[in-house]
Amino acid sequence: MSINLIMENPSIKSALFIKNLNYSYGSKSILKDIDLEIPSGEFVIVLGVNGAGKTTLFSLISTLLLMQKGEVRICGHSILSERTAALKNIGLVFQHTTLDMDLTVGQNLTYFAGLRGLAAQDVIARINDVVNLLDLRDILREKVRRLSGGQRRRIEIARALIGQPRLLIMDEATSNLDVKTKKVLSDRIRKLSKTEGTTILWSTHQVEEINDKDRVVILHQGEIYDYDTSEGLRNKYGKPLETILIDLRDNKR
Repeated sequence: MSINLIMENPSIKSALFIKNLNYSYGSKSILKDIDLEIPSGEFVIVLGVNGAGKTTLFSLISTLLLMQKGEVRICGHSILSERTAALKNIGLVFQHTTLDMDLTVGQNLTYFAGLRGLAAQDVIARINDVVNLLDLRDILREKVRRLSGGQRRRIEIARALIGQPRLLIMDEATSNLDVKTKKVLSDRIRKLSKTEGTTILWSTHQVEEINDKDRVVILHQGEIYDYDTSEGLRNKYGKPLETILIDLRDNKR
């Protein structure tokens, strides 16, 4: 099943535009004819069971994998012909931590700010902004190794936001956290799309992270199965999201 999610009004400025995206490992097709467009400031969840193609999709968008077929544009910039301009608009948070465990929180953020090419006079201001946004002030001098999983995840989100990305990509970013920490983090991320205008693309297979009004793309066997609000999907299929996923996993439509 393939659903066209390209918006009818081309004048709407999109943070992410994907057209006819396909990807294969050898003879195995992983993504099939993905069409998706997300306007600036949207909060969108990509939902699917393990193996649905979520990580491959996110890796292609962020150029960690090389494109084989299709088109991807970030804030109007092609990731093929305008890679540098496109990637300047992206912040990435993946499931596995990539922080330097032996540096402090402040040192990790300062180092990444340098990698993003921020001018020296801007680094302190940007770090202050993200530290305040994610309530990290009290642990700035702590080594990352001593911190909890939830604290480390907040640091990674802060690091991703230092460059003021217009598109924040989160791939299974809360999968190893407890329920309370997930709730705190997801609430903060939703707030970003409203207060900062940041577009959020968040992949998960955990339906407890999803609110009724969240927009949800269901990815199944490398295809977009459906796209609606969580509430709309529940009403359409007459069952909760968790049951929809279980049925898809068991090949019940």
